[in-house]
Amino acid sequence: MKQHRQETLAFWIYIAFIISVWCVYFVLTTVILLIFLKLLIALTVGLIVATVMTLLFVLVQRIFHSLSQ
Repeated sequence: MKQHRQETLAFWIYIAFIISVWCVYFVLTTVILLIFLKLLIALTVGLIVATVMTLLFVLVQRIFHSLSQ
């Protein structure tokens, strides 16, 4: 039972980390784009870039994890 709790806790820590990474990408991208673009376009591009970068981050993380096993 304790093993299950640890796995569940590790899963939620991982999800929180991924959400944090997405937020950092979104904020940084949006702030940089606001210098050059209008707000709506900067937010839209920021959402797209943050999502793609986070998915690539997870993909690379999974690839390296599977290589180390």
